[in-house]
Amino acid sequence: MNGIDTSQGAHVALIGAEFVDFDPVTETITMRFNAPDSFITPRGGVQGGLVAGFLDEAMGWAHVHATKGEEAPLNLEISMTLLSLIPRFYDAIGGKAAQRSRLNVERPEMG
Repeated sequence: MNGIDTSQGAHVALIGAEFVDFDPVTETITMRFNAPDSFITPRGGVQGGLVAGFLDEAMGWAHVHATKGEEAPLNLEISMTLLSLIPRFYDAIGGKAAQRSRLNVERPEMG
């Protein structure tokens, strides 16, 4: 680890975010999100706008870790297409791109 504080702030606890790992070689972060009951729609998944908040959080943490805490980004735009219902629990993985702005979401096996 690079000495960056991964303790929970109030907003991090609110959205159920948890730091899992950061790979400095690939500049990839893994975070786990456990959405609270208030984020779940009647269909049983996380409300889409709140998923954008999860993505914003993961992208920010990935950038902070990639720059060893020297930079804290501001996302100017988030665009996403949800192809399926996002479950209450999922892992988000922020990967390095040309502008450190790409985020890939991996859905864990449901079992």
